[in-house]
Amino acid sequence: MIMVIRCSCKKIMMLASMLSISFACSIQAQNMPPVNPYLADSNNPIGHNSSAQQTSTFGYGPTSKSRTLEQYKEMTWLASGPFQFGQPTSAEYADGRRVLWGSGADRLVKIDHDTHAVLSTLKLPDRQYLNMGIGLQAYDQLDTLGPEEGLKWVLENMVPHLADLSGAYTLIDNRNRFIIGRSDKIDPSDTNSLFKSSINIYGDETEGDATSSIVKYGSIELPNKVKGSLVGMNMTYDGWFMLISNDGYLVAVSRELKKVVTFNIANMIAGLDKVNVRNSVAIDQYGGLFVATDNYMIKVIWNGKKFMTSKNEGAWAVEYPNGTHLGSGSTPSLMGFDDEDQFVVITDGDEHMGVALFWRNDIPQDWKSPIGVMNPRFAGYLKTSMTVLEKGTQTEQSVIVNGYGAMVVNNTPPSRPAWYSGGDTLLVGWLGHHDAYKPYGVEKFEWDPQAQQFESRWVNMDVSSLNAAPTMAAGSNMAYTVGTRGGKYTVEGIDLTTGETARTWVLGGSRFNSLYAGILIDENGKLHYTSLWGKVRLEID
Repeated sequence: MIMVIRCSCKKIMMLASMLSISFACSIQAQNMPPVNPYLADSNNPIGHNSSAQQTSTFGYGPTSKSRTLEQYKEMTWLASGPFQFGQPTSAEYADGRRVLWGSGADRLVKIDHDTHAVLSTLKLPDRQYLNMGIGLQAYDQLDTLGPEEGLKWVLENMVPHLADLSGAYTLIDNRNRFIIGRSDKIDPSDTNSLFKSSINIYGDETEGDATSSIVKYGSIELPNKVKGSLVGMNMTYDGWFMLISNDGYLVAVSRELKKVVTFNIANMIAGLDKVNVRNSVAIDQYGGLFVATDNYMIKVIWNGKKFMTSKNEGAWAVEYPNGTHLGSGSTPSLMGFDDEDQFVVITDGDEHMGVALFWRNDIPQDWKSPIGVMNPRFAGYLKTSMTVLEKGTQTEQSVIVNGYGAMVVNNTPPSRPAWYSGGDTLLVGWLGHHDAYKPYGVEKFEWDPQAQQFESRWVNMDVSSLNAAPTMAAGSNMAYTVGTRGGKYTVEGIDLTTGETARTWVLGGSRFNSLYAGILIDENGKLHYTSLWGKVRLEID
Protein backbone atom coordinates (compact mmCIF):
# COMPACT_ATOMS: atom_id res chain seq x y z
CA MET A 1 0.00 0.00 0.00
CA ILE A 2 1.39 3.41 -0.92
CA MET A 3 1.87 5.86 1.93
CA VAL A 4 0.52 9.30 1.04
CA ILE A 5 1.79 12.50 2.72
CA ARG A 6 1.03 16.06 1.70
CA CYS A 7 3.86 18.48 1.00
CA SER A 8 4.88 21.43 -1.16
CA CYS A 9 8.54 20.82 -1.86
CA LYS A 10 9.65 19.30 -5.16
CA LYS A 11 12.98 18.16 -3.72
CA ILE A 12 11.16 16.22 -1.02
CA MET A 13 9.08 14.59 -3.76
CA MET A 14 12.23 13.52 -5.61
CA LEU A 15 13.73 12.14 -2.39
CA ALA A 16 10.47 10.33 -1.69
CA SER A 17 10.61 8.72 -5.11
CA MET A 18 14.09 7.37 -4.39
CA LEU A 19 12.91 5.99 -1.05
CA SER A 20 9.79 4.45 -2.63
CA ILE A 21 7.60 6.70 -0.44
CA SER A 22 4.84 8.50 -2.29
CA PHE A 23 3.70 12.08 -1.70
CA ALA A 24 0.96 14.17 -3.24
CA CYS A 25 0.74 17.94 -3.35
CA SER A 26 -2.51 18.72 -5.11
CA ILE A 27 -3.96 15.25 -5.62
CA GLN A 28 -4.48 12.14 -3.55
CA ALA A 29 -2.78 9.44 -5.60
CA GLN A 30 -3.94 5.86 -5.45
CA ASN A 31 -1.99 2.65 -5.60
CA MET A 32 0.51 2.22 -8.41
CA PRO A 33 1.02 -1.17 -10.08
CA PRO A 34 3.39 -3.49 -8.23
CA VAL A 35 6.95 -3.33 -9.55
CA ASN A 36 7.84 -6.24 -11.82
CA PRO A 37 11.14 -7.53 -10.36
CA TYR A 38 12.23 -8.96 -13.73
CA LEU A 39 12.18 -5.59 -15.49
CA ALA A 40 14.94 -2.99 -15.14
CA ASP A 41 14.50 -0.73 -12.12
CA SER A 42 13.73 2.50 -13.98
CA ASN A 43 10.84 4.78 -14.95
CA ASN A 44 10.70 3.29 -18.44
CA PRO A 45 11.94 -0.30 -18.70
CA ILE A 46 9.22 -1.14 -21.23
CA GLY A 47 6.69 0.53 -23.54
CA HIS A 48 3.91 2.20 -21.53
CA ASN A 49 6.21 2.23 -18.45
CA SER A 50 5.15 -0.97 -16.69
CA SER A 51 3.65 -4.43 -17.17
CA ALA A 52 0.27 -2.83 -16.31
CA GLN A 53 0.69 -0.56 -19.39
CA GLN A 54 -0.56 2.58 -17.60
CA THR A 55 1.86 5.04 -19.30
CA SER A 56 2.13 7.13 -16.14
CA THR A 57 4.52 7.81 -13.29
CA PHE A 58 4.16 9.01 -9.72
CA GLY A 59 7.07 11.40 -10.20
CA TYR A 60 7.42 14.91 -11.58
CA GLY A 61 7.58 16.38 -15.05
CA PRO A 62 8.40 19.98 -16.02
CA THR A 63 6.13 22.87 -15.02
CA SER A 64 8.10 25.94 -16.15
CA LYS A 65 6.33 28.67 -18.09
CA SER A 66 5.09 28.31 -21.67
CA ARG A 67 7.51 29.60 -24.31
CA THR A 68 9.46 28.80 -27.47
CA LEU A 69 12.39 26.71 -26.28
CA GLU A 70 15.92 27.63 -27.26
CA GLN A 71 17.83 24.87 -29.05
CA TYR A 72 20.92 23.41 -27.33
CA LYS A 73 20.02 25.22 -24.11
CA GLU A 74 16.39 24.43 -23.25
CA MET A 75 16.09 21.40 -25.51
CA THR A 76 18.43 19.02 -27.30
CA TRP A 77 17.97 17.00 -30.48
CA LEU A 78 20.18 13.96 -31.00
CA ALA A 79 20.73 12.24 -34.37
CA SER A 80 20.27 8.64 -33.16
CA GLY A 81 18.77 7.04 -36.28
CA PRO A 82 15.41 6.68 -38.07
CA PHE A 83 12.09 5.36 -36.82
CA GLN A 84 13.01 4.34 -33.28
CA PHE A 85 9.67 3.95 -31.55
CA GLY A 86 10.69 4.42 -27.94
CA GLN A 87 13.93 4.09 -26.03
CA PRO A 88 13.58 2.22 -22.71
CA THR A 89 15.82 3.08 -19.76
CA SER A 90 18.17 0.72 -17.93
CA ALA A 91 18.61 0.30 -14.22
CA GLU A 92 21.68 1.91 -12.66
CA TYR A 93 25.03 0.29 -13.36
CA ALA A 94 27.55 -0.11 -10.53
CA ASP A 95 28.98 3.34 -11.32
CA GLY A 96 25.54 4.99 -11.14
CA ARG A 97 25.22 5.41 -14.90
CA ARG A 98 22.01 4.64 -16.82
CA VAL A 99 21.55 4.15 -20.56
CA LEU A 100 18.69 4.23 -23.04
CA TRP A 101 18.45 1.54 -25.71
CA GLY A 102 16.78 2.08 -29.07
CA SER A 103 15.85 -0.16 -32.00
CA GLY A 104 14.95 1.35 -35.35
CA ALA A 105 14.74 0.64 -39.05
CA ASP A 106 18.47 0.06 -39.54
CA ARG A 107 20.36 0.11 -36.23
CA LEU A 108 20.47 -0.33 -32.48
CA VAL A 109 21.73 2.53 -30.34
CA LYS A 110 22.78 2.93 -26.73
CA ILE A 111 22.53 6.47 -25.33
CA ASP A 112 23.86 7.93 -22.09
CA HIS A 113 20.95 8.88 -19.84
CA ASP A 114 22.54 12.06 -18.44
CA THR A 115 24.75 13.43 -21.23
CA HIS A 116 22.35 12.44 -24.04
CA ALA A 117 25.26 11.21 -26.15
CA VAL A 118 25.35 8.06 -28.30
CA LEU A 119 27.62 5.50 -26.60
CA SER A 120 27.41 2.71 -29.17
CA THR A 121 25.70 1.86 -32.46
CA LEU A 122 25.13 -1.54 -34.04
CA LYS A 123 24.07 -1.65 -37.69
CA LEU A 124 21.46 -4.33 -38.31
CA PRO A 125 22.34 -6.92 -40.94
CA ASP A 126 20.37 -7.09 -44.18
CA ARG A 127 18.99 -3.57 -43.65
CA GLN A 128 19.43 -0.51 -45.83
CA TYR A 129 21.37 2.02 -43.77
CA LEU A 130 19.45 5.31 -43.86
CA ASN A 131 21.86 8.20 -43.50
CA MET A 132 21.11 11.60 -42.04
CA GLY A 133 20.91 13.12 -45.52
CA ILE A 134 17.62 11.29 -46.08
CA GLY A 135 16.36 12.69 -42.79
CA LEU A 136 17.33 16.26 -43.71
CA GLN A 137 15.52 15.89 -47.01
CA ALA A 138 12.43 14.65 -45.18
CA TYR A 139 12.43 17.64 -42.82
CA ASP A 140 12.73 20.06 -45.73
CA GLN A 141 9.94 18.46 -47.75
CA LEU A 142 7.56 18.06 -44.82
CA ASP A 143 8.08 21.65 -43.68
CA THR A 144 7.74 23.29 -47.11
CA LEU A 145 5.21 21.23 -49.09
CA GLY A 146 1.47 21.72 -48.70
CA PRO A 147 -0.56 18.94 -47.08
CA GLU A 148 -1.55 17.08 -50.25
CA GLU A 149 1.84 17.49 -51.93
CA GLY A 150 3.48 16.41 -48.68
CA LEU A 151 1.31 13.30 -48.50
CA LYS A 152 2.25 12.29 -52.04
CA TRP A 153 5.93 12.80 -51.22
CA VAL A 154 5.64 10.63 -48.08
CA LEU A 155 3.88 7.85 -50.01
CA GLU A 156 6.63 7.82 -52.64
CA ASN A 157 9.71 8.41 -50.49
CA MET A 158 9.10 7.43 -46.86
CA VAL A 159 6.54 4.61 -46.79
CA PRO A 160 8.91 2.15 -48.55
CA HIS A 161 11.31 2.53 -45.61
CA LEU A 162 8.49 1.69 -43.18
CA ALA A 163 7.16 -1.33 -45.08
CA ASP A 164 9.50 -3.80 -43.36
CA LEU A 165 9.92 -1.95 -40.08
CA SER A 166 10.09 -4.30 -37.12
CA GLY A 167 11.78 -4.42 -33.75
CA ALA A 168 9.57 -1.71 -32.26
CA TYR A 169 8.63 -3.95 -29.31
CA THR A 170 11.39 -3.94 -26.74
CA LEU A 171 12.15 -4.02 -23.04
CA ILE A 172 15.13 -3.98 -20.66
CA ASP A 173 15.25 -6.75 -18.06
CA ASN A 174 16.71 -6.72 -14.55
CA ARG A 175 20.12 -7.72 -15.91
CA ASN A 176 20.20 -4.62 -18.12
CA ARG A 177 19.79 -6.77 -21.23
CA PHE A 178 17.92 -5.26 -24.17
CA ILE A 179 15.28 -7.61 -25.60
CA ILE A 180 13.70 -7.16 -29.03
CA GLY A 181 10.77 -8.98 -30.58
CA ARG A 182 11.21 -8.92 -34.34
CA SER A 183 9.14 -10.08 -37.32
CA ASP A 184 10.71 -10.16 -40.78
CA LYS A 185 9.10 -11.11 -44.06
CA ILE A 186 10.26 -14.47 -45.38
CA ASP A 187 10.24 -12.90 -48.87
CA PRO A 188 10.85 -9.13 -48.57
CA SER A 189 9.93 -8.60 -52.24
CA ASP A 190 6.43 -10.06 -51.71
CA THR A 191 3.91 -7.73 -50.06
CA ASN A 192 1.84 -10.76 -49.02
CA SER A 193 4.79 -12.70 -47.63
CA LEU A 194 4.45 -14.59 -44.35
CA PHE A 195 6.54 -13.50 -41.39
CA LYS A 196 9.24 -15.25 -39.42
CA SER A 197 9.41 -13.95 -35.86
CA SER A 198 12.18 -14.11 -33.27
CA ILE A 199 13.17 -12.79 -29.89
CA ASN A 200 16.68 -11.34 -29.59
CA ILE A 201 18.80 -10.35 -26.60
CA TYR A 202 21.52 -7.68 -26.75
CA GLY A 203 23.84 -6.27 -24.11
CA ASP A 204 27.21 -4.74 -23.30
CA GLU A 205 30.30 -6.34 -24.81
CA THR A 206 31.98 -5.88 -21.43
CA GLU A 207 29.38 -6.90 -18.90
CA GLY A 208 28.66 -4.05 -16.50
CA ASP A 209 30.37 -1.42 -18.70
CA ALA A 210 27.69 0.83 -20.18
CA THR A 211 30.19 2.49 -22.53
CA SER A 212 31.26 -0.76 -24.21
CA SER A 213 30.03 -1.86 -27.63
CA ILE A 214 26.66 -3.50 -28.30
CA VAL A 215 26.80 -7.27 -28.80
CA LYS A 216 24.16 -9.92 -29.39
CA TYR A 217 23.78 -12.32 -26.46
CA GLY A 218 21.29 -14.73 -28.01
CA SER A 219 18.31 -15.29 -30.28
CA ILE A 220 15.55 -17.82 -30.86
CA GLU A 221 13.11 -18.15 -33.75
CA LEU A 222 9.48 -18.64 -32.77
CA PRO A 223 7.71 -21.81 -33.96
CA ASN A 224 6.16 -21.82 -37.44
CA LYS A 225 2.71 -22.24 -35.90
CA VAL A 226 2.96 -18.66 -34.57
CA LYS A 227 1.22 -16.78 -37.38
CA GLY A 228 1.39 -13.10 -38.17
CA SER A 229 3.71 -10.27 -37.18
CA LEU A 230 4.54 -9.35 -33.58
CA VAL A 231 2.62 -6.34 -32.28
CA GLY A 232 3.63 -6.31 -28.63
CA MET A 233 5.87 -7.59 -25.86
CA ASN A 234 5.70 -7.58 -22.07
CA MET A 235 7.13 -9.53 -19.15
CA THR A 236 5.34 -11.69 -16.61
CA TYR A 237 5.93 -11.38 -12.89
CA ASP A 238 7.60 -14.80 -12.91
CA GLY A 239 10.17 -13.74 -15.48
CA TRP A 240 8.89 -14.92 -18.89
CA PHE A 241 8.92 -12.76 -22.00
CA MET A 242 5.35 -12.52 -23.30
CA LEU A 243 4.75 -11.66 -26.97
CA ILE A 244 1.59 -11.26 -29.03
CA SER A 245 1.16 -11.44 -32.82
CA ASN A 246 -1.42 -9.67 -34.95
CA ASP A 247 -3.00 -13.05 -35.73
CA GLY A 248 -3.69 -13.56 -32.03
CA TYR A 249 -0.90 -15.90 -30.92
CA LEU A 250 0.41 -15.46 -27.38
CA VAL A 251 3.99 -16.65 -26.99
CA ALA A 252 5.78 -17.15 -23.66
CA VAL A 253 9.60 -17.42 -23.89
CA SER A 254 11.83 -18.23 -20.92
CA ARG A 255 14.55 -15.77 -19.94
CA GLU A 256 17.35 -17.98 -21.24
CA LEU A 257 15.46 -18.64 -24.51
CA LYS A 258 15.27 -22.37 -23.73
CA LYS A 259 11.49 -22.83 -23.56
CA VAL A 260 8.65 -21.54 -25.77
CA VAL A 261 4.92 -21.95 -25.05
CA THR A 262 2.28 -20.78 -27.53
CA PHE A 263 -1.48 -20.26 -27.54
CA ASN A 264 -3.95 -19.20 -30.24
CA ILE A 265 -6.43 -16.77 -28.66
CA ALA A 266 -9.06 -17.66 -31.27
CA ASN A 267 -9.46 -21.00 -29.47
CA MET A 268 -11.28 -19.18 -26.68
CA ILE A 269 -14.10 -17.97 -28.92
CA ALA A 270 -16.58 -20.41 -30.43
CA GLY A 271 -16.76 -20.33 -34.21
CA LEU A 272 -13.48 -18.45 -34.75
CA ASP A 273 -10.20 -19.82 -36.09
CA LYS A 274 -8.48 -16.44 -36.32
CA VAL A 275 -8.56 -13.04 -34.60
CA ASN A 276 -6.82 -9.75 -35.29
CA VAL A 277 -4.78 -7.94 -32.64
CA ARG A 278 -3.38 -4.44 -33.12
CA ASN A 279 -1.69 -3.74 -29.80
CA SER A 280 0.32 -5.19 -26.95
CA VAL A 281 -0.67 -7.20 -23.87
CA ALA A 282 -1.10 -5.96 -20.27
CA ILE A 283 -0.06 -8.24 -17.40
CA ASP A 284 -0.94 -8.31 -13.70
CA GLN A 285 1.05 -9.85 -10.86
CA TYR A 286 -1.17 -12.94 -10.73
CA GLY A 287 -0.51 -14.06 -14.29
CA GLY A 288 -3.52 -12.32 -15.84
CA LEU A 289 -2.87 -11.49 -19.50
CA PHE A 290 -5.17 -8.91 -21.09
CA VAL A 291 -5.49 -8.69 -24.88
CA ALA A 292 -7.90 -6.70 -27.08
CA THR A 293 -8.71 -8.52 -30.33
CA ASP A 294 -10.71 -6.91 -33.13
CA ASN A 295 -14.00 -7.80 -31.38
CA TYR A 296 -13.25 -9.16 -27.92
CA MET A 297 -11.57 -8.10 -24.70
CA ILE A 298 -9.89 -11.24 -23.39
CA LYS A 299 -8.24 -12.40 -20.19
CA VAL A 300 -5.96 -15.46 -20.28
CA ILE A 301 -4.10 -16.84 -17.24
CA TRP A 302 -0.41 -17.73 -17.32
CA ASN A 303 0.49 -20.13 -14.48
CA GLY A 304 4.23 -20.29 -15.14
CA LYS A 305 4.01 -23.36 -17.37
CA LYS A 306 0.97 -22.99 -19.61
CA PHE A 307 -1.91 -20.76 -20.65
CA MET A 308 -5.20 -21.38 -18.81
CA THR A 309 -8.47 -20.38 -20.46
CA SER A 310 -11.41 -21.74 -18.46
CA LYS A 311 -13.84 -19.59 -16.49
CA ASN A 312 -13.07 -21.60 -13.37
CA GLU A 313 -9.44 -20.52 -13.68
CA GLY A 314 -10.44 -16.84 -14.03
CA ALA A 315 -10.24 -16.43 -17.80
CA TRP A 316 -12.94 -14.60 -19.77
CA ALA A 317 -13.79 -13.15 -23.19
CA VAL A 318 -16.31 -10.33 -23.75
CA GLU A 319 -17.39 -8.76 -27.01
CA TYR A 320 -17.17 -4.96 -27.20
CA PRO A 321 -18.66 -2.41 -29.69
CA ASN A 322 -16.79 -2.41 -33.01
CA GLY A 323 -18.73 -0.54 -35.68
CA THR A 324 -15.62 0.17 -37.78
CA HIS A 325 -14.65 -3.53 -37.76
CA LEU A 326 -11.09 -2.42 -36.98
CA GLY A 327 -11.12 -3.10 -33.25
CA SER A 328 -9.56 -1.12 -30.43
CA GLY A 329 -6.66 1.20 -31.19
CA SER A 330 -5.36 0.90 -27.63
CA THR A 331 -3.22 -1.50 -25.64
CA PRO A 332 -5.24 -2.55 -22.55
CA SER A 333 -4.37 -0.59 -19.39
CA LEU A 334 -4.86 -1.90 -15.85
CA MET A 335 -6.55 0.25 -13.21
CA GLY A 336 -6.83 -0.41 -9.46
CA PHE A 337 -4.56 -2.48 -7.21
CA ASP A 338 -4.48 -4.00 -3.72
CA ASP A 339 -7.85 -3.31 -2.05
CA GLU A 340 -9.11 -0.96 -4.78
CA ASP A 341 -11.73 -1.82 -7.41
CA GLN A 342 -9.79 -3.48 -10.22
CA PHE A 343 -10.35 -2.98 -13.95
CA VAL A 344 -8.87 -3.19 -17.41
CA VAL A 345 -9.70 -0.31 -19.77
CA ILE A 346 -9.61 0.08 -23.57
CA THR A 347 -11.17 2.24 -26.24
CA ASP A 348 -13.68 0.48 -28.49
CA GLY A 349 -13.86 0.15 -32.28
CA ASP A 350 -16.87 2.38 -33.00
CA GLU A 351 -16.48 5.35 -35.31
CA HIS A 352 -17.62 7.59 -32.45
CA MET A 353 -15.21 6.13 -29.94
CA GLY A 354 -16.29 4.74 -26.61
CA VAL A 355 -14.21 3.95 -23.52
CA ALA A 356 -14.85 0.53 -21.98
CA LEU A 357 -14.03 -0.37 -18.37
CA PHE A 358 -14.11 -4.10 -17.51
CA TRP A 359 -14.03 -5.81 -14.13
CA ARG A 360 -10.63 -7.51 -14.13
CA ASN A 361 -11.51 -10.35 -11.79
CA ASP A 362 -14.81 -11.24 -10.10
CA ILE A 363 -17.90 -9.26 -11.07
CA PRO A 364 -19.71 -7.84 -8.00
CA GLN A 365 -22.86 -9.69 -7.09
CA ASP A 366 -26.01 -8.27 -8.72
CA TRP A 367 -23.94 -5.91 -10.90
CA LYS A 368 -25.86 -4.67 -13.94
CA SER A 369 -24.20 -3.75 -17.21
CA PRO A 370 -24.10 -0.01 -18.00
CA ILE A 371 -26.22 1.60 -20.71
CA GLY A 372 -24.99 0.81 -24.21
CA VAL A 373 -23.62 -2.68 -23.54
CA MET A 374 -25.20 -5.97 -22.55
CA ASN A 375 -22.60 -7.82 -20.46
CA PRO A 376 -22.07 -7.29 -16.69
CA ARG A 377 -18.30 -7.71 -17.23
CA PHE A 378 -18.47 -4.02 -18.27
CA ALA A 379 -17.98 -1.84 -15.18
CA GLY A 380 -18.46 1.28 -17.28
CA TYR A 381 -18.99 2.29 -20.88
CA LEU A 382 -19.12 5.87 -22.17
CA LYS A 383 -18.89 7.49 -25.57
CA THR A 384 -16.35 10.28 -25.68
CA SER A 385 -17.68 13.82 -25.32
CA MET A 386 -15.02 15.13 -27.70
CA THR A 387 -16.55 16.97 -30.64
CA VAL A 388 -17.70 14.35 -33.13
CA LEU A 389 -15.85 15.14 -36.32
CA GLU A 390 -17.23 14.43 -39.80
CA LYS A 391 -15.13 11.26 -39.94
CA GLY A 392 -15.64 10.20 -36.31
CA THR A 393 -13.39 10.15 -33.26
CA GLN A 394 -10.84 7.37 -32.75
CA THR A 395 -7.46 6.87 -31.12
CA GLU A 396 -4.28 4.93 -31.85
CA GLN A 397 -3.00 5.40 -28.29
CA SER A 398 -3.49 3.48 -25.09
CA VAL A 399 -5.74 4.84 -22.38
CA ILE A 400 -3.44 6.66 -19.95
CA VAL A 401 -4.22 5.60 -16.37
CA ASN A 402 -3.30 7.09 -13.00
CA GLY A 403 -5.27 6.05 -9.95
CA TYR A 404 -8.89 5.83 -11.06
CA GLY A 405 -8.33 8.42 -13.80
CA ALA A 406 -8.22 7.42 -17.49
CA MET A 407 -7.28 9.84 -20.28
CA VAL A 408 -7.81 9.35 -24.01
CA VAL A 409 -6.86 11.38 -27.08
CA ASN A 410 -8.40 11.71 -30.53
CA ASN A 411 -6.21 10.79 -33.51
CA THR A 412 -8.83 11.19 -36.26
CA PRO A 413 -8.00 14.03 -38.69
CA PRO A 414 -10.76 16.49 -39.65
CA SER A 415 -10.40 15.71 -43.38
CA ARG A 416 -8.76 13.43 -45.93
CA PRO A 417 -7.89 14.02 -49.61
CA ALA A 418 -10.59 12.68 -51.92
CA TRP A 419 -8.02 10.60 -53.83
CA TYR A 420 -6.45 9.06 -50.71
CA SER A 421 -7.67 5.60 -49.70
CA GLY A 422 -5.11 4.85 -46.97
CA GLY A 423 -5.38 5.07 -43.20
CA ASP A 424 -5.46 8.07 -40.92
CA THR A 425 -2.25 6.99 -39.21
CA LEU A 426 -0.21 8.22 -42.16
CA LEU A 427 -1.91 11.63 -42.21
CA VAL A 428 -1.51 12.46 -38.53
CA GLY A 429 1.81 10.61 -38.31
CA TRP A 430 3.64 12.61 -40.95
CA LEU A 431 1.54 15.67 -41.74
CA GLY A 432 -0.51 16.50 -38.65
CA HIS A 433 1.21 19.90 -38.38
CA HIS A 434 -1.04 20.99 -41.28
CA ASP A 435 -4.48 22.19 -40.20
CA ALA A 436 -6.10 19.94 -42.83
CA TYR A 437 -4.99 16.81 -40.95
CA LYS A 438 -4.63 18.08 -37.37
CA PRO A 439 -6.75 16.07 -34.89
CA TYR A 440 -8.09 17.76 -31.77
CA GLY A 441 -9.30 16.48 -28.46
CA VAL A 442 -8.31 15.06 -25.07
CA GLU A 443 -10.75 13.71 -22.49
CA LYS A 444 -10.40 12.36 -18.96
CA PHE A 445 -12.72 9.78 -17.42
CA GLU A 446 -12.76 8.61 -13.83
CA TRP A 447 -14.18 5.78 -11.77
CA ASP A 448 -16.01 6.93 -8.62
CA PRO A 449 -15.58 4.10 -6.09
CA GLN A 450 -18.26 5.47 -3.76
CA ALA A 451 -20.93 5.91 -6.41
CA GLN A 452 -19.62 2.88 -8.35
CA GLN A 453 -19.86 4.87 -11.58
CA PHE A 454 -17.62 5.67 -14.53
CA GLU A 455 -17.85 9.36 -15.45
CA SER A 456 -16.36 11.94 -17.82
CA ARG A 457 -14.47 14.60 -15.83
CA TRP A 458 -13.39 17.06 -18.52
CA VAL A 459 -12.86 17.58 -22.24
CA ASN A 460 -10.11 19.71 -23.84
CA MET A 461 -10.64 20.58 -27.51
CA ASP A 462 -7.75 23.08 -27.54
CA VAL A 463 -4.96 20.50 -27.65
CA SER A 464 -4.00 18.52 -30.72
CA SER A 465 -2.26 15.29 -29.64
CA LEU A 466 -1.08 14.28 -33.09
CA ASN A 467 0.42 10.84 -32.82
CA ALA A 468 2.49 10.49 -29.63
CA ALA A 469 1.49 8.23 -26.77
CA PRO A 470 0.93 10.78 -23.96
CA THR A 471 2.07 10.28 -20.38
CA MET A 472 1.00 11.45 -16.91
CA ALA A 473 3.05 12.68 -13.95
CA ALA A 474 1.07 12.50 -10.72
CA GLY A 475 3.57 14.65 -8.81
CA SER A 476 3.06 17.53 -11.24
CA ASN A 477 -0.65 16.75 -11.70
CA MET A 478 0.00 17.03 -15.44
CA ALA A 479 -0.38 15.02 -18.60
CA TYR A 480 2.09 15.61 -21.44
CA THR A 481 1.84 15.01 -25.18
CA VAL A 482 3.40 16.14 -28.46
CA GLY A 483 1.17 18.57 -30.35
CA THR A 484 1.37 21.31 -32.93
CA ARG A 485 0.49 25.00 -33.15
CA GLY A 486 1.00 27.32 -36.10
CA GLY A 487 2.76 24.61 -38.11
CA LYS A 488 5.34 24.04 -35.35
CA TYR A 489 5.62 20.95 -33.14
CA THR A 490 5.04 21.50 -29.44
CA VAL A 491 4.96 19.69 -26.12
CA GLU A 492 1.67 20.32 -24.35
CA GLY A 493 1.06 20.10 -20.59
CA ILE A 494 -2.53 19.48 -19.46
CA ASP A 495 -3.81 20.03 -15.92
CA LEU A 496 -5.17 16.67 -14.75
CA THR A 497 -7.73 18.26 -12.42
CA THR A 498 -9.27 20.88 -14.70
CA GLY A 499 -8.30 19.66 -18.17
CA GLU A 500 -6.98 23.11 -19.09
CA THR A 501 -3.93 23.51 -21.31
CA ALA A 502 -1.48 24.51 -18.60
CA ARG A 503 1.76 24.69 -20.62
CA THR A 504 2.82 24.88 -24.28
CA TRP A 505 6.50 24.59 -25.21
CA VAL A 506 7.17 25.30 -28.89
CA LEU A 507 9.98 23.19 -30.39
CA GLY A 508 10.08 23.74 -34.15
CA GLY A 509 9.66 21.92 -37.47
CA SER A 510 9.33 18.30 -38.54
CA ARG A 511 12.53 17.07 -36.93
CA PHE A 512 10.47 17.24 -33.70
CA ASN A 513 7.67 15.01 -35.02
CA SER A 514 7.15 12.11 -32.57
CA LEU A 515 5.81 9.71 -35.27
CA TYR A 516 3.82 7.54 -32.81
CA ALA A 517 6.57 7.27 -30.21
CA GLY A 518 5.68 7.71 -26.55
CA ILE A 519 6.67 10.84 -24.64
CA LEU A 520 8.53 9.71 -21.53
CA ILE A 521 9.65 11.15 -18.18
CA ASP A 522 13.17 10.22 -17.13
CA GLU A 523 14.61 9.78 -13.64
CA ASN A 524 15.51 13.51 -13.54
CA GLY A 525 12.01 14.64 -14.48
CA LYS A 526 12.99 15.52 -18.07
CA LEU A 527 10.60 14.86 -20.95
CA HIS A 528 12.04 13.01 -23.92
CA TYR A 529 10.83 11.16 -27.01
CA THR A 530 12.12 9.73 -30.28
CA SER A 531 11.47 11.69 -33.46
CA LEU A 532 11.73 11.01 -37.20
CA TRP A 533 15.51 10.67 -37.36
CA GLY A 534 16.60 11.23 -33.78
CA LYS A 535 15.69 11.92 -30.18
CA VAL A 536 14.36 15.01 -28.42
CA ARG A 537 14.84 15.95 -24.76
CA LEU A 538 13.47 19.02 -22.99
CA GLU A 539 16.09 20.45 -20.64
CA ILE A 540 13.57 22.40 -18.55
CA ASP A 541 12.15 21.88 -15.07
